[in-house]
Amino acid sequence: MSVSAAAPYAVLAKPIEITATDNGQSSLKPLTSDVAIIAHRGTSAYGPEHTLTAYKQAITMEADYVEFDLQMTKDGELIAILVETLARTTNAKELYPNRAPWKVKDFTLNEIKRLDAGLWFNKAYAE
Repeated sequence: MSVSAAAPYAVLAKPIEITATDNGQSSLKPLTSDVAIIAHRGTSAYGPEHTLTAYKQAITMEADYVEFDLQMTKDGELIAILVETLARTTNAKELYPNRAPWKVKDFTLNEIKRLDAGLWFNKAYAE
């Protein structure tokens, strides 16, 4: 269906009316009572993303699911990391300064194991 063909159907949708209760809370209700809590990268607000600390905290907080993002290393191993580069969440720039742009696929698992994936988040999570 093209955009122009879909446009007339938009007027058939009932607008959402948002009202506030006496205490200022929204009166919106969920579309379903079947809501799952998904911990994306673990509890990345409480610990470094994609670390055991973040995964354990998600379980402690009773998340229904923990979502893993995977990338493949140079030697074909899978590691849990959101993006293709090691630069944002590890000390790859310091440890391997001449290997920019520090893509996961350019490093072996043993090289990646040498990196610190927690210090960027908080000194309590170094190594």
